[in-house]
Amino acid sequence: MTSTDSTHTDSRNIHTGGPADATAPALVELPARDELVVDGRGDPDAGPFRLAVAALYSARAALCPPGVAVDVPLEGSYWQTGRREDFDLEDRENWEWQLVVPAPDGTGEPAGGRVWRRRAPAHTVAELLHRGAFADEGPSLQRLYRFVGERGLAPAGPHVEVYLTDPRHTPDPELRTILRVPVRGVRE
Repeated sequence: MTSTDSTHTDSRNIHTGGPADATAPALVELPARDELVVDGRGDPDAGPFRLAVAALYSARAALCPPGVAVDVPLEGSYWQTGRREDFDLEDRENWEWQLVVPAPDGTGEPAGGRVWRRRAPAHTVAELLHRGAFADEGPSLQRLYRFVGERGLAPAGPHVEVYLTDPRHTPDPELRTILRVPVRGVRE
């Protein structure tokens, strides 16, 4: 399946737009890929989250052959126990999360530590581009879930965020985040 409009994905599996407005929801088929993963729990503004991000990028850097980009967008899935597909955006202390970056092609397992490797299968997602602060994602997520329901689809897991800008160096109004919901029940 391809996107429902003339949108496409680039080599990082990020919806890149085209004539359609990327802030409007779209269905996108993501190809299978190898990923580096780290799991955690708690507020993403707390120390353990920052340490997990550092471990993930360190593992990628150690695996990257010369000339391969280490700086790729971070992806995060967020949920709460018993609420994998719908959770309280305000109860950040009880969030569980999984952080992901693409694994470099042709490389092995990360050496020790908490980072692990997996093969993500091809799958369909509904996605849109959220512009602005992470704290203001609620209406964008509601619009994305409404889009999924209006098409007779169902969420197939927690939502995913792909960070196109670095919050350490980007003012909140200029942040760009791809919001994704994996879906099932896709009609070909």
